[in-house]
Amino acid sequence: MGLITRYRATVAVLALSLVLTACGSDSTNTAIPSPSPTPTATPTPTPTPEPTPTPTPKPTQTPKLKPAKPRCVGTFQNEQFTLRATGGGGIYGSSFSCGGQDNYVMAEQLQNAIRFYVAANTATIRPGQTVAIGGYNIKVRLIKGSTAVFEVTPR
Repeated sequence: MGLITRYRATVAVLALSLVLTACGSDSTNTAIPSPSPTPTATPTPTPTPEPTPTPTPKPTQTPKLKPAKPRCVGTFQNEQFTLRATGGGGIYGSSFSCGGQDNYVMAEQLQNAIRFYVAANTATIRPGQTVAIGGYNIKVRLIKGSTAVFEVTPR
């Protein structure tokens, strides 16, 4: 055999012995204990996300509410007069005031209208009409039989 062939045979034997050693067997065919089990990957802790700061709310402006406009609702029922007032008002004898006005209103029920007297002014108002008289807006809502309803608001 030539020198190159011997060299190749030696390299082949060495390679085979390395392969057998790496596969866990020796020349006596006894098993070589395999190295310790493959280490498992230790889970890395997941980073805790930083809390998102809560945005500071902008100060809100309280809406400026207009005070309720004074209003009076008068009713004639069988020639009896009543008044419901919001924002001030009341009945004084045969007249009334509404919303703190100085002018007093006197009302008289007619068959199809109501006649109002305010500060030397007179207005006869039918249902559905609104008339400005003596510092008031007066609207007659309803006249039905012996019942009449009207609304008075200061101007």
